[in-house]
Amino acid sequence: MSGPGMNLTPQDLQVVRGLWDGLSPKEVAGGLGCSHQAIKDHMRRIRNKNGARSTIALLRRAVREGVLTP
Repeated sequence: MSGPGMNLTPQDLQVVRGLWDGLSPKEVAGGLGCSHQAIKDHMRRIRNKNGARSTIALLRRAVREGVLTP
């Protein structure tokens, strides 16, 4: 379900879509039943495996790849 150049698991997609929808990491954590720190750590891993230097860069790439729609 990730774009051709992106490496995202279904859980990664849930987190990325939550942030894209304007939720804070704390709100995403509440929806997924985990801690705020777990979401922050998860986002760091998602950025690292996709070569993104920031969450904004990751979200922009996800839009370019068709994973997220504006």
